[in-house]
Amino acid sequence: MRSKPVVYFGSVQSSRPTPEDSIAGKYLEIIRELGVREAVKGKLVAIKMHVGKNLGFSTVNPLLVRLLVREIKRAGGTPYVIDVPEQIPEAHARGYVSEVIGCPIVPVAGFRDEYYVERERSTTGRSSPSSSGGTARTPTSWWCSRT
Repeated sequence: MRSKPVVYFGSVQSSRPTPEDSIAGKYLEIIRELGVREAVKGKLVAIKMHVGKNLGFSTVNPLLVRLLVREIKRAGGTPYVIDVPEQIPEAHARGYVSEVIGCPIVPVAGFRDEYYVERERSTTGRSSPSSSGGTARTPTSWWCSRT
């Protein structure tokens, strides 16, 4: 039997003007509660992001990504951010650069778009990529999305 999922919530409201009570402080507390350090020790860690495209703004603040990357590195993990190839060129416009977030940003199918699995589509009879393999050799992945 599956256990019920746990939802962590950190309100943007602050009752005290302290770093621990800021949204970044609450985010770090959630990261620690999730056991990130224990899960990533000595592992290659893909962080799946939505870095945005055009005028869309449904991204996680780069500072919060940097905090996650920092915790992964402190635990001995090697993080990198992944997203779909067409969004990577515009990532810098939203602050997603390795100098800010602390790790490389890689297209999900690799730099040469070569890691993917082709499957026959029953509706058209044509082969097309159905899943990318940039995470195939990655034992640990973290999804970092704003909903």
